[in-house]
Amino acid sequence: MSRDGFLDTNVIVHAFTNDSLSRECGAFLDKLESGEQRARLEIFVVHELTYTLPRYLKQLSRTEIGSILATMFEWPGVIVSDKDLLLNALNRWSSSQSLGFLDSLLISHAESQGVPIFTKNVWEMRDYGVEIPDKLV
Repeated sequence: MSRDGFLDTNVIVHAFTNDSLSRECGAFLDKLESGEQRARLEIFVVHELTYTLPRYLKQLSRTEIGSILATMFEWPGVIVSDKDLLLNALNRWSSSQSLGFLDSLLISHAESQGVPIFTKNVWEMRDYGVEIPDKLV
């Protein structure tokens, strides 16, 4: 097994496309799935995947992309910090047609910490059960 490292967005994108890097990237993901290789999948990469994959995989819905990513979180070779928070945010994002991943992450984090979200994008977050003060000051 190689050393642990960080998994970048482009490896996952290439694995799901048909280009000159697809085979190598797909084989690397296979090693992560089997646990033969380990890599960290960071929150900011998941964020990037939530807007990159829908552009490359137009035939898939948010729900299907969310399911693919959630499955990857369970692979023996994929290390995800704060997996519960990330799964909660991913589920919110994939079940919404308009909520961005970062807003989903903020909502999930505020909910778990019991703190408000200071935002002026109230219309995007008001229906998710977290406190959003009317005035910032």
